[in-house]
Amino acid sequence: MESSLWSDAKNFSITQSVQINNRIRPYCLPNYASKNPESIYNNPLLRRAQKSLYKKSLLDTPNFILEGMTENTIRVWTNNGKHFVSTIFDTVEFGGKEDQIEINDLLPAKGSGRLSVNINDLSLSDSYGSEGLKALISTIETVTKKKYPIYQDYDS
Repeated sequence: MESSLWSDAKNFSITQSVQINNRIRPYCLPNYASKNPESIYNNPLLRRAQKSLYKKSLLDTPNFILEGMTENTIRVWTNNGKHFVSTIFDTVEFGGKEDQIEINDLLPAKGSGRLSVNINDLSLSDSYGSEGLKALISTIETVTKKKYPIYQDYDS
């Protein structure tokens, strides 16, 4: 599926690149029954198999988007009228009628707080008040022409 999406990527355009404070981790389910549960991070084939089973809309980030990205970079880009959000590990398409976009603002209390955004199967999280995630949310709302509610609670 991904190869057909990326094969005609001659007209791609990067809309936005933002940096967040916390390092982004790839989606995977560590195997806590094994001697080294974190070994999945070094096994791209197993990670890809998990994504295909549990996160069907989560794609590998194409090489042409990776240039200059770090583990703190989030990119919004378009290709042939489709909109995508990418990290150095994963990509998700957005802008469709069935989008599931959720914003959670965990206010500081006993903990330091956190801002998180779920875009379909892609989950992003950063420190409280993250300017990078706020800019990302603004771009998504501009592209989709929707204002998404922000769910707030205290970090207790």
